[in-house]
Amino acid sequence: MIDIVNIRGERKVLYENFNVLRDFNSNESAPLNNTLFVVAVASIDRLTWLVKVVIPEISPDVQLNKPKGATHYKITAGAALVILDHAVGIEIIVTSESDAFPNNSATPGFTLNNTLAPNALAPILLVFGVSFYQEVNSGYYSLNN
Repeated sequence: MIDIVNIRGERKVLYENFNVLRDFNSNESAPLNNTLFVVAVASIDRLTWLVKVVIPEISPDVQLNKPKGATHYKITAGAALVILDHAVGIEIIVTSESDAFPNNSATPGFTLNNTLAPNALAPILLVFGVSFYQEVNSGYYSLNN
């Protein structure tokens, strides 16, 4: 659907169009479905405003496509309440991330929870990803490859 109310240059994104973002991948060089081979279950509860992702046990040797040099990984989930009315000017974004897990041993299942402030009409976007790190002298350094 397109905005048929506003003039060209001032058209707005319609809430009905957010479905096109389902399964959107923001990293074309390393898509999530080519990196993490588990079925994470995401849910959004508009009664409690809880947005959660349940991750099952991960066996990194077979369920994780790790870049060279990576020693650890983290799983991140985020949620955003998207209010497209610029007059309101509210933007709510929350994130949670796992601990840094070593990529040479099994990781038990866990849940990432995010709670949003109530807003019955606005769309909620849920994002999910994996980041890789190299541990050097007890410090974790993000890998960008």
